[in-house]
Amino acid sequence: MTYLALKRQVAVNAVAVIAGATDLTRMVVDRPEFVLGDESFDGWAKNWPNFAARSRELLEARSAVFWPEQIQKPVLILHSRRDTKCPVDHALALAQALQAHGKEYELVVYGNDGHSLPSNREDRNRRIVEWFRAHMAPIGR
Repeated sequence: MTYLALKRQVAVNAVAVIAGATDLTRMVVDRPEFVLGDESFDGWAKNWPNFAARSRELLEARSAVFWPEQIQKPVLILHSRRDTKCPVDHALALAQALQAHGKEYELVVYGNDGHSLPSNREDRNRRIVEWFRAHMAPIGR
C-alpha cells in the first residue's frame, strides 16, 4: 500500500517499507493463497474485477517494480534475507529498479530475521526514525 500511495503522489516527504511485496506477479508463484484465498481471505481472484482476464494488468498496476519512475520520494527498504512470507528478491528487485532510474533509496537487508524483522526491532526502528528525521521538511513549509 505504501508503494501505491507513492504512485498516487500522496503528500509525504519519505517512506519506509518493511518486508514489502514489490512484484505481485511473483507472489502468484510464491504465495498462491493470495490469488485463490484461504480460510481468512477470499483471494485476489474473487475480489478484483475480471481477474481471470486481466490478472497481468491488475498485478503489474500494484507492483512497484513495474513503475519505479513514478516513485518521487525517498524510500527506505528494510527486509530479511530469510523472510519466508515475502522473499528478499522483492526488495532487491525494487532497489535495482530505483537505482536504474536514479531514485533516492536505502536498502537494508538483515541476515537472519523474520517477516517483520522482530529480532532486529530496535535497529529497524532506529533506522526508520533516522530516515524520517533526515527527510523532514523545514518548519514553516
